[in-house]
Amino acid sequence: MTYLTVEDVVRELGPGILSSHVTEEDIAAIIEQVEAELDGLVAAQGYAIPVTAPRAKAMLAQAATFGACARILGAYAGTTADASPRENAYWQRYREFCDRLVAQPGLLEGADRASGTGVHGHGAEPIFRMRDAF
Repeated sequence: MTYLTVEDVVRELGPGILSSHVTEEDIAAIIEQVEAELDGLVAAQGYAIPVTAPRAKAMLAQAATFGACARILGAYAGTTADASPRENAYWQRYREFCDRLVAQPGLLEGADRASGTGVHGHGAEPIFRMRDAF
């Protein structure tokens, strides 16, 4: 876990979140999945993974908190038909951050750029072009 710990999530949601239905291992697995998604978005913007710049890392930690809490609240709610207002708020914040990250390639100010290929003009020239003859 790069940006977030199980303790961070328990502190955010409260110790009552831990139960026989939601364990620390479950929380750790969800954190890993959310961080992997964020790292994929970050890498697609041409940044080096993991992000170590303090401000950028703090932004990703906050986004990971939103995503992990939404997923955990969904799991904790069980089989209810509708998401809780709190779960919806976490989902909305997480999606908004992901959308901003894609729309604003410079959002993670101070983060190192990856070497090699990337997107949005960062990285190497393409190997093939549309009009190349073979």
